[in-house]
Amino acid sequence: MKQVIAKAGGVTVEEVPLPTNGDDEVLVANAYSVVSTGTESVTIERTEPRSYLDVVRSPQLAGKALRYLRGSGVRSTVDAVKGSRSPQDFLGYSSAGIVIAVGRNITDINPGDRVACAGAGIANHAEVVSVPRNLVAKVPLPVGLDAAAFTTLGAIATHGIRRAGGQFGETLAIVGTGLIGLIGVQVAHAAGMKVVAIDKDPHRVELAKSLGADLAMVIEGPEQLKAFYSLTDGRGADGVVIFAADRGSDAVHLASRLARDKGKVVVVGMVGMEFARGILYERELDISMSRSYGPGRYDPMYEKMGIDYPFPYVRWTENRNMQSFLHLLETGQVTMSPLIGEIHPVAEAPRGYESLLSTEKRPISVLLKYDPEKYIAKSLTLSVPRLQVLKPRGVGGPVKVGLVGAGQFAKHFIIPNIERIPEFDLRTLVTSSPLNAKQTASKHGFEKCGTDFGDILRDGDVNLVIVATPHNLHAQMVVDALKAGKAVFTEKPLCLNEAELQEVAKAVDETKLPVYVGFNRRYSPLITRTRQLLAQSQGPYLINYRVNAGHIPPSHWLQDPRVGGGRIIGECGHFIDLFNFLIGSEVRSLKASSVPSGRGNVVSHDNFVASMEWEDGSVSSLTYTSLGSNLMSKERIEIFAGSKSIVIDDFRSADFLGYPEKRIRLNTQDKGHSEEFAQLARALSGKASSMISFEDAFKATKLSFMLDDIVRTDRAET
Repeated sequence: MKQVIAKAGGVTVEEVPLPTNGDDEVLVANAYSVVSTGTESVTIERTEPRSYLDVVRSPQLAGKALRYLRGSGVRSTVDAVKGSRSPQDFLGYSSAGIVIAVGRNITDINPGDRVACAGAGIANHAEVVSVPRNLVAKVPLPVGLDAAAFTTLGAIATHGIRRAGGQFGETLAIVGTGLIGLIGVQVAHAAGMKVVAIDKDPHRVELAKSLGADLAMVIEGPEQLKAFYSLTDGRGADGVVIFAADRGSDAVHLASRLARDKGKVVVVGMVGMEFARGILYERELDISMSRSYGPGRYDPMYEKMGIDYPFPYVRWTENRNMQSFLHLLETGQVTMSPLIGEIHPVAEAPRGYESLLSTEKRPISVLLKYDPEKYIAKSLTLSVPRLQVLKPRGVGGPVKVGLVGAGQFAKHFIIPNIERIPEFDLRTLVTSSPLNAKQTASKHGFEKCGTDFGDILRDGDVNLVIVATPHNLHAQMVVDALKAGKAVFTEKPLCLNEAELQEVAKAVDETKLPVYVGFNRRYSPLITRTRQLLAQSQGPYLINYRVNAGHIPPSHWLQDPRVGGGRIIGECGHFIDLFNFLIGSEVRSLKASSVPSGRGNVVSHDNFVASMEWEDGSVSSLTYTSLGSNLMSKERIEIFAGSKSIVIDDFRSADFLGYPEKRIRLNTQDKGHSEEFAQLARALSGKASSMISFEDAFKATKLSFMLDDIVRTDRAET
């Protein structure tokens, strides 16, 4: 399909794979989408290559680069600087079209429904988009899809006016009559307010007047304010909403002068925020920000998972604001016809951007037009065909890889390692974003790319599936890949709960195919040497493992038990596996104590000390905390055995005390990722390999569940 892309500081139209929809999403064939000059200009600028001077001039970037240099070395830092701006990015966040597929959890939208779509990175300028339920709203029959494509911008204007708290008969001043400001004029007029529209452009001032403004003006001095104060009986506006875009603070200074005593000023547009304290104090003005479309914006529970806010407590969510605007279009209280400047086919999108960015005769808006009919006809073929179970492949020959998931971890650790190993043949890459799929596949030489995991399962040539998706998808993808007759490597965690673990174990037992889990630390050269030295000593061992993990807010996806599993399940399996690997015994007891939640933004399961006793008499402790300084190393391991000690600091150096070998110091940090994939290639090629067994991965995963349960339920031991 065609999608408009910001690339290297410009705009291009590219062919990318079709998206697929999840259980909480609908698939929409766009009919129209609206180009937003301000927001999209920032996105385009972000794709311009960053020079080294940019880093030097920015203290924040320079400090980040220095920390990266210390941990990863010169070459990695240079690559990071080069890639610090995305070479390509999505454009668009307001569109309308026809539903062609519906997720299993959605019961109130059907294929064939006409809908408006919202969301940056979601309602893209693309022929087909996948949109979560709470970011789509049904379009009433009298409303054209060209007008409905403006719904996101209408919701922004509506929410800004709601933030001003205006009522019937009050006066609302609108500063800035660009596209959203002109929509705001109509919304405020429909709400029964007296509307004053102000802008620097006389043409747009006149347009605001024709759209319902009681007074529209270009304010150049005190004379123009006389008419304004006459309309407001000398008191000023009850509320002022700033829709202007202004690098300076002229707009907020003007808004402060227009507001009445104890009035409200709401900032919607991107403007300077240097207020004059004197007038704010004298009039005791309320200053507030308006956050995009309304309540629910930037909340993943609402936007991605479709969990709505209760109607009695949150009357106007972002979706209900979208519905409200569509109702105004249906009743004719708001019209978009005068605001549609140009319409271009999606293939000619760059022409539309050139018009918006020109300095002369700039249109108020530009619509991109699509042909949804060709996808409606194909909609029945977009569902995943029934999976054909293949016979298990034997080892030997090239390992043809199907990779699902292309996030930052896959790009930085998985793909660079597998592409340099001759045994791996990069066959198919699948990820949820069509643009990311194409961009990553092209950069790294995958033969095919797409957004449908079924493409990998149905590919008879793929004999290894690598899973690098969000954690909640791992278990089912592992099981599906095994049933398709393919070996599996999955990043940790293997799964998120006991039921999933048993399902995976059953699939492994039935198919007799290998499943490997990415517990990479056991492959670090420092750990390899440590285990060799420990084999020369008799246990028991005492091991202290300290992890200075850093703070992650409770709202982060990793903290969600249903998505990331929390940090114990999501990350601590690494450290438990390392205990298993070094000690080589069975756990006899597990205890844990955690810091209470609620004070100083503390999360209990991010701050605990776990103690494990082993059958051979060894004792290990894991101290995991998010409370430490980022100036401290992240991981430190201390091992005591037979009057000897080993200290490993952040996988950069190891001190061997009491051994003939005194120290190993690495040039860069090495947590074992490269060696892990080298051993994976050996294992799948039928060669001797130290690749982790499924039994070891199963044991570490089960122990992480036990530890998580202890910390979350505050039990002393199990």
